Amino acid sequence: MNTGVLITGGSGIIGQSLASKLTAKYEVTITSRNPLDERLTSSNYREINAYSQREILDGISKSKTIYLMEHGTFPRQGVSISDTNRNLSHNGWILDQILLSPRSNLEHLVLISSGGTIYGEPSSTEPISESMQTNPASSYGLEKLILENQVTFVGRLIGVPVTIVRVSNAYGTTLSITRPQGVIGVNVGRAKANLPINMIGDRQIVRDYIHVEDLANLLILLTNAPLRSTIYNAGSGIGHTTEEVITQITSHVPNLEIIETPAQISPTWNVLDISKAKKELGWIPKIDLNEGIARMFRE
Repeated sequence: MNTGVLITGGSGIIGQSLASKLTAKYEVTITSRNPLDERLTSSNYREINAYSQREILDGISKSKTIYLMEHGTFPRQGVSISDTNRNLSHNGWILDQILLSPRSNLEHLVLISSGGTIYGEPSSTEPISESMQTNPASSYGLEKLILENQVTFVGRLIGVPVTIVRVSNAYGTTLSITRPQGVIGVNVGRAKANLPINMIGDRQIVRDYIHVEDLANLLILLTNAPLRSTIYNAGSGIGHTTEEVITQITSHVPNLEIIETPAQISPTWNVLDISKAKKELGWIPKIDLNEGIARMFRE
């Protein structure tokens, strides 16, 4: 029985959380351009060069499931078509290798997409279901939508089911204080260093946050889910304002300066309907925002 799993772009917080759980049961291969977490010490994983065709083809040929995570981009505001084309280039190259590879073992493609940016500005404050029309308002959301269509196309060509997972806003690891994205991860890092907290955009912007451990648990369920093409939202199903998030962070390190930076951020409201994943996969997120941030301060 083939138990190979390939994770592309696996050095981010989602990829490393997923890999650390999968290595207990599967032979995991990770493509990465950055050093991997020291927790990944299992003999059941190996790291390969994200730009080596030979290594990528070998990883694909040995894999039952491929988790596709975007290489080298952060969620961002604004629109730049040239950036979109450049950022899609390497992901397109990975898909070309899937088409070229001997893939007799391959049964499932899983794409990690963005429920936080792909739907755009909603017409109401009802949680957003997978059936809502996509209408991205940023280059990052556009990239994700294009990638969804590309992966679906490749899956159809090779006869392999594609599961798209539209993630809200994943958090759970302290991030570099110079990183341009990650309101929780970056500001927890700043708080730990007793640096001012950055609040960008309106205080009342609402987002849905999911802890990476809950997300990894959902992704693992897909390795044994019925093989059919579908889309799942992955979030907490609960909205929090930016002000609420900052208040949670500063409760652990009081009296920090808060620097507010005006910015036009779209969408202003984004909360995902996760009932489909709950019903079909039996998945329930267990770590609420309060506990998730508290864990980060205990790291």
